[in-house]
Amino acid sequence: MTYAVLFIQLLLSTFIWWPRCTNVIVALGIGMHIGMIVFLRLGVIQLVSISALLLFLNDATARRLLSWLTAARAGVSVFRHRTSAN
Repeated sequence: MTYAVLFIQLLLSTFIWWPRCTNVIVALGIGMHIGMIVFLRLGVIQLVSISALLLFLNDATARRLLSWLTAARAGVSVFRHRTSAN
């Protein structure tokens, strides 16, 4: 796994500047950082890294991602208010 992370970091630092690969590289980097959040519990630095990666997305992709996340969040009810009808 160490070599996989090193390889992904090399890909991130080089191919993120190539516009044809930016979306794939950002997704790969976000996946790596989510894996680090889950398995290594390194703290808030992973969230900062994910936020920094999102800055590389072009405007249309960022808007599409934001609308998808908003729609996904609207479908999930975290709190349900109990009424007498329930």
